[in-house]
Amino acid sequence: MKIGDFWKRSATAERVLYAFMDEKTEDIPQGRRFITSCIGFVGRKWMQGISEMRRIARLPKRERLDRISGFLALHKGFGALVHADLSNPLIARGRNDVTADIRRMSRKDNVWSICLLYSLVPVVSRLHRRRTVFSEIEVYHDRKSLTVDHRAAIERTFRGYFSRAATEMVQAHGLNKGRPVRVTKVMEVAVADKVAEADTFQLGATLPHHVCAQSDRLIGATGTLGLKVQNVTARVESTLRPWESVAATTIIDKSRRRR
Repeated sequence: MKIGDFWKRSATAERVLYAFMDEKTEDIPQGRRFITSCIGFVGRKWMQGISEMRRIARLPKRERLDRISGFLALHKGFGALVHADLSNPLIARGRNDVTADIRRMSRKDNVWSICLLYSLVPVVSRLHRRRTVFSEIEVYHDRKSLTVDHRAAIERTFRGYFSRAATEMVQAHGLNKGRPVRVTKVMEVAVADKVAEADTFQLGATLPHHVCAQSDRLIGATGTLGLKVQNVTARVESTLRPWESVAATTIIDKSRRRR
């Protein structure tokens, strides 16, 4: 979406939470770490910082976190970084999960989508505790090669389950006059190759991308520059538990496929 198109939107945009997400993975002893960051802003004010977002993208890598922290404070946004450390057997190559509405998804893609949801929770929760009012959530995440069934299921989960969860948070904090919160958009946003050519939403997506790139400075640190850092390993493992039954999980035998 170009800047001109964005500003033509109605005043309801001031009650929208714009949530940008990105992820990365890295090797750990006997397993793999899944890292997801979510950066959220309510309303359109953050759009005025387009020049600053471009400057952040051009900074040396180690300087970006401080500037992102300042950008979040200036525009009353909030950011989170969650990580799950999973053992190799749990994410074995060739492991696929199935559900009633997903014929096949790789275990690693399944973990990616679970972490995506968990990264949004602390952002929504913190904004509610600040008594920041919003009635809609738009989710913008990095591009991912998924099956059609899996992609559709992610959108249903955000629009259904997460909308209900966000509404419960609103009611618990006495906000929004009890009206529901709805996830109205779930969209992929590619990080632009050239910062100068990036549109507004691509620049928004660079912020969690930079946070993920600096995860080594945040995970286990005493100071996290105003970002919420959570270890969601136990929660992800618990979410995966139903798929650990033989009936729900298929491990493809590569050697048989080659015959």
